[in-house]
Amino acid sequence: MIVKPFRAIRYSKNLKDLVAPPYDAINSDLKSQLKSKNPYNVVRLILPEGENRYENASTLFHEWLEKGILIHDEKRSIYPYQSFYKINGTVRSMRGILALFKLSEFKKGVIMPHEKTFSAPKADRLNLMKACGANFSPVLGLYKSSSTAKVDFDYIAKNSVLLDEFESDDKTEHRFYGLQNSVIIERIIDILRNYPIIIGDGHHRYETALNYKMLMEEQGAISDGHNWILMFLVDMADENISLLSINRKIKGVNLEELIPSMKRFFDIYPPENFADDPEAILISGKKGSYSATAKPEAMQLLDNMGISEVEKKVPTVVADKIIAEFLLKDKDTKIRYYGDDKKVMLEDNSVLIKLHPVKYEVIEDMVNNNYTMPQKSTFFYPKIPTGLVINKLDQDV
Repeated sequence: MIVKPFRAIRYSKNLKDLVAPPYDAINSDLKSQLKSKNPYNVVRLILPEGENRYENASTLFHEWLEKGILIHDEKRSIYPYQSFYKINGTVRSMRGILALFKLSEFKKGVIMPHEKTFSAPKADRLNLMKACGANFSPVLGLYKSSSTAKVDFDYIAKNSVLLDEFESDDKTEHRFYGLQNSVIIERIIDILRNYPIIIGDGHHRYETALNYKMLMEEQGAISDGHNWILMFLVDMADENISLLSINRKIKGVNLEELIPSMKRFFDIYPPENFADDPEAILISGKKGSYSATAKPEAMQLLDNMGISEVEKKVPTVVADKIIAEFLLKDKDTKIRYYGDDKKVMLEDNSVLIKLHPVKYEVIEDMVNNNYTMPQKSTFFYPKIPTGLVINKLDQDV
């Protein structure tokens, strides 16, 4: 991977009421809450409104720069970031670095996807990128270091300037730094040089950046900013980010009619079995829940579909292929996706499929064998806030 420091655009004020989750994790209620916190909250840029919403975002972006709400750092920096968050009653720490990474086609094996994408979000993000000429939200990049070539985050933080420290509404503590020491930066770049990256969150943003790069090359862009993308890089060897699942709510079928058809491919147990069986699926309706474990017949069906042994280890492959695509293929159903930190209301004619999180080793195995998981297979927690830094794409790196 090729990493570089950059001159970030960032807020001149305390970040507490100005940052937001990634755009695709914001519903209408949360958007209203973020807007009410501060008139300069970054949500107004990443989810603009109005008939000409992309142009409106561009207008706001440049107004905030002119007013000094947003400032442009004078020196190129790498920006370490750390958060302390609670999950399952335990406090954990996520840490990594924000920097620019050279865009690379997936086939080159430098930066690789693990999930499929949808076309509509990529069109939306490309329109915003064209209007504003900026990366507002970083892509989450993952790598696994060796003990002999490791970035020492604590050392980096000690040699950085603490730019901001704040606590968000969910009691997560955030520490945001700036590193300008050229010797340390070169050491980081050298350590990371031979590590490939797996995209965790932000597949749509990364593919959009590739499309934007191609567009700028066709237009004969002078600067090289379009060749780079803003990324937050996390070392998975430190196990400092939590990997959760994404649940499926299927509307158009109820639990009472789904369970009998599932018995052909699944052993059905009481819901308590789910917690103890890492391969189980939890199926819930308005009137109850069941735990389901795939039978050999399910694996045979996947074989018939051309599903590999590697893919069978992915919980969403089993759920999507057998339940959504095979058992419900003749039904008029709609699927919505929810991170497993969300409470989901069920109607009479709907079911919720809860899955165990996929293991990171399975993600690596999928990527190394050139497979991609179904959309919405992983949920990395916590999310890196949008608004810590912004990358302007019309400047040389």
